[in-house]
Amino acid sequence: MVVVIEQLLRESLVLCCVVSGPVLGAALVVGFSVSFFQAVTQIQEQTMSYIPKLVVVFVVLLMSFGWMARLLVAFSRKLFSSIAGLPVG
Repeated sequence: MVVVIEQLLRESLVLCCVVSGPVLGAALVVGFSVSFFQAVTQIQEQTMSYIPKLVVVFVVLLMSFGWMARLLVAFSRKLFSSIAGLPVG
């Protein structure tokens, strides 16, 4: 029983990293690009980095939502079937 719980916990953490990876990667690239642009042009506007990040994160979420949903639904089904098979008590 403990092995099953450990395996499900490990899979959930890996799934969390896999699902959040594209969004965080895109935000990282855009944030670095905007920061580099600000450093080169010496424009020190604090709010300049928020709009490009929001737009890119929204676009990446729209593009990868189906893939993310399939992964999460498959894991949820596996989780619920595993919980149903655990011994009570």
